Amino acid sequence: MGQEIRQDMAVSLPVILELLRQLELDWCSALESRAWRGIATLGAFICIAFCGSFRGAEVFLVDCAGLWSYLRALVDPNLPSHIIIPLLRRFKNEIGSRYHLTPLSAITSSGINVKLWVSRLVDLRDSDNHLHGPAFCDSPGKLLSSRELELDILDRIQLVQEQHPALIPATLIVHDAYGISRSF
Repeated sequence: MGQEIRQDMAVSLPVILELLRQLELDWCSALESRAWRGIATLGAFICIAFCGSFRGAEVFLVDCAGLWSYLRALVDPNLPSHIIIPLLRRFKNEIGSRYHLTPLSAITSSGINVKLWVSRLVDLRDSDNHLHGPAFCDSPGKLLSSRELELDILDRIQLVQEQHPALIPATLIVHDAYGISRSF
């Protein structure tokens, strides 16, 4: 029996930049921490997945306490402008640290401000008293489901498609073509 195999389409840099621009507008107009929490979660997820070339499931391994400690350790202005993304587990026979550390540029040459979105996420987790555990969690600290986050991101990509048809063809069905597991 044959199988239909469909790979997720890659999200392009112009689409990422437009997603983050729209999230920034939403951030500036939001009035409550619940809205900020959702916006920061999406922004940080998009930045980490895209700039770190992570698959969607790997982003959910980001540890909040590790993010917080590495963010605080990099306050020296003489240090290079980067941010450390700690994934909670060892990969491929690593020994020593309980984290797999991935350095990312704080602000990419294309203008993606990874540090801003990650800092916002960590600050909101701190205000919820949830610095220990997954970085991508709800307000009580429970790990978010990839499906829930995927629907939010795909809805926003669809909005980009509607507002900027030159970036994503109108004939493309966004919810079928993209997915957070591989698109970033």
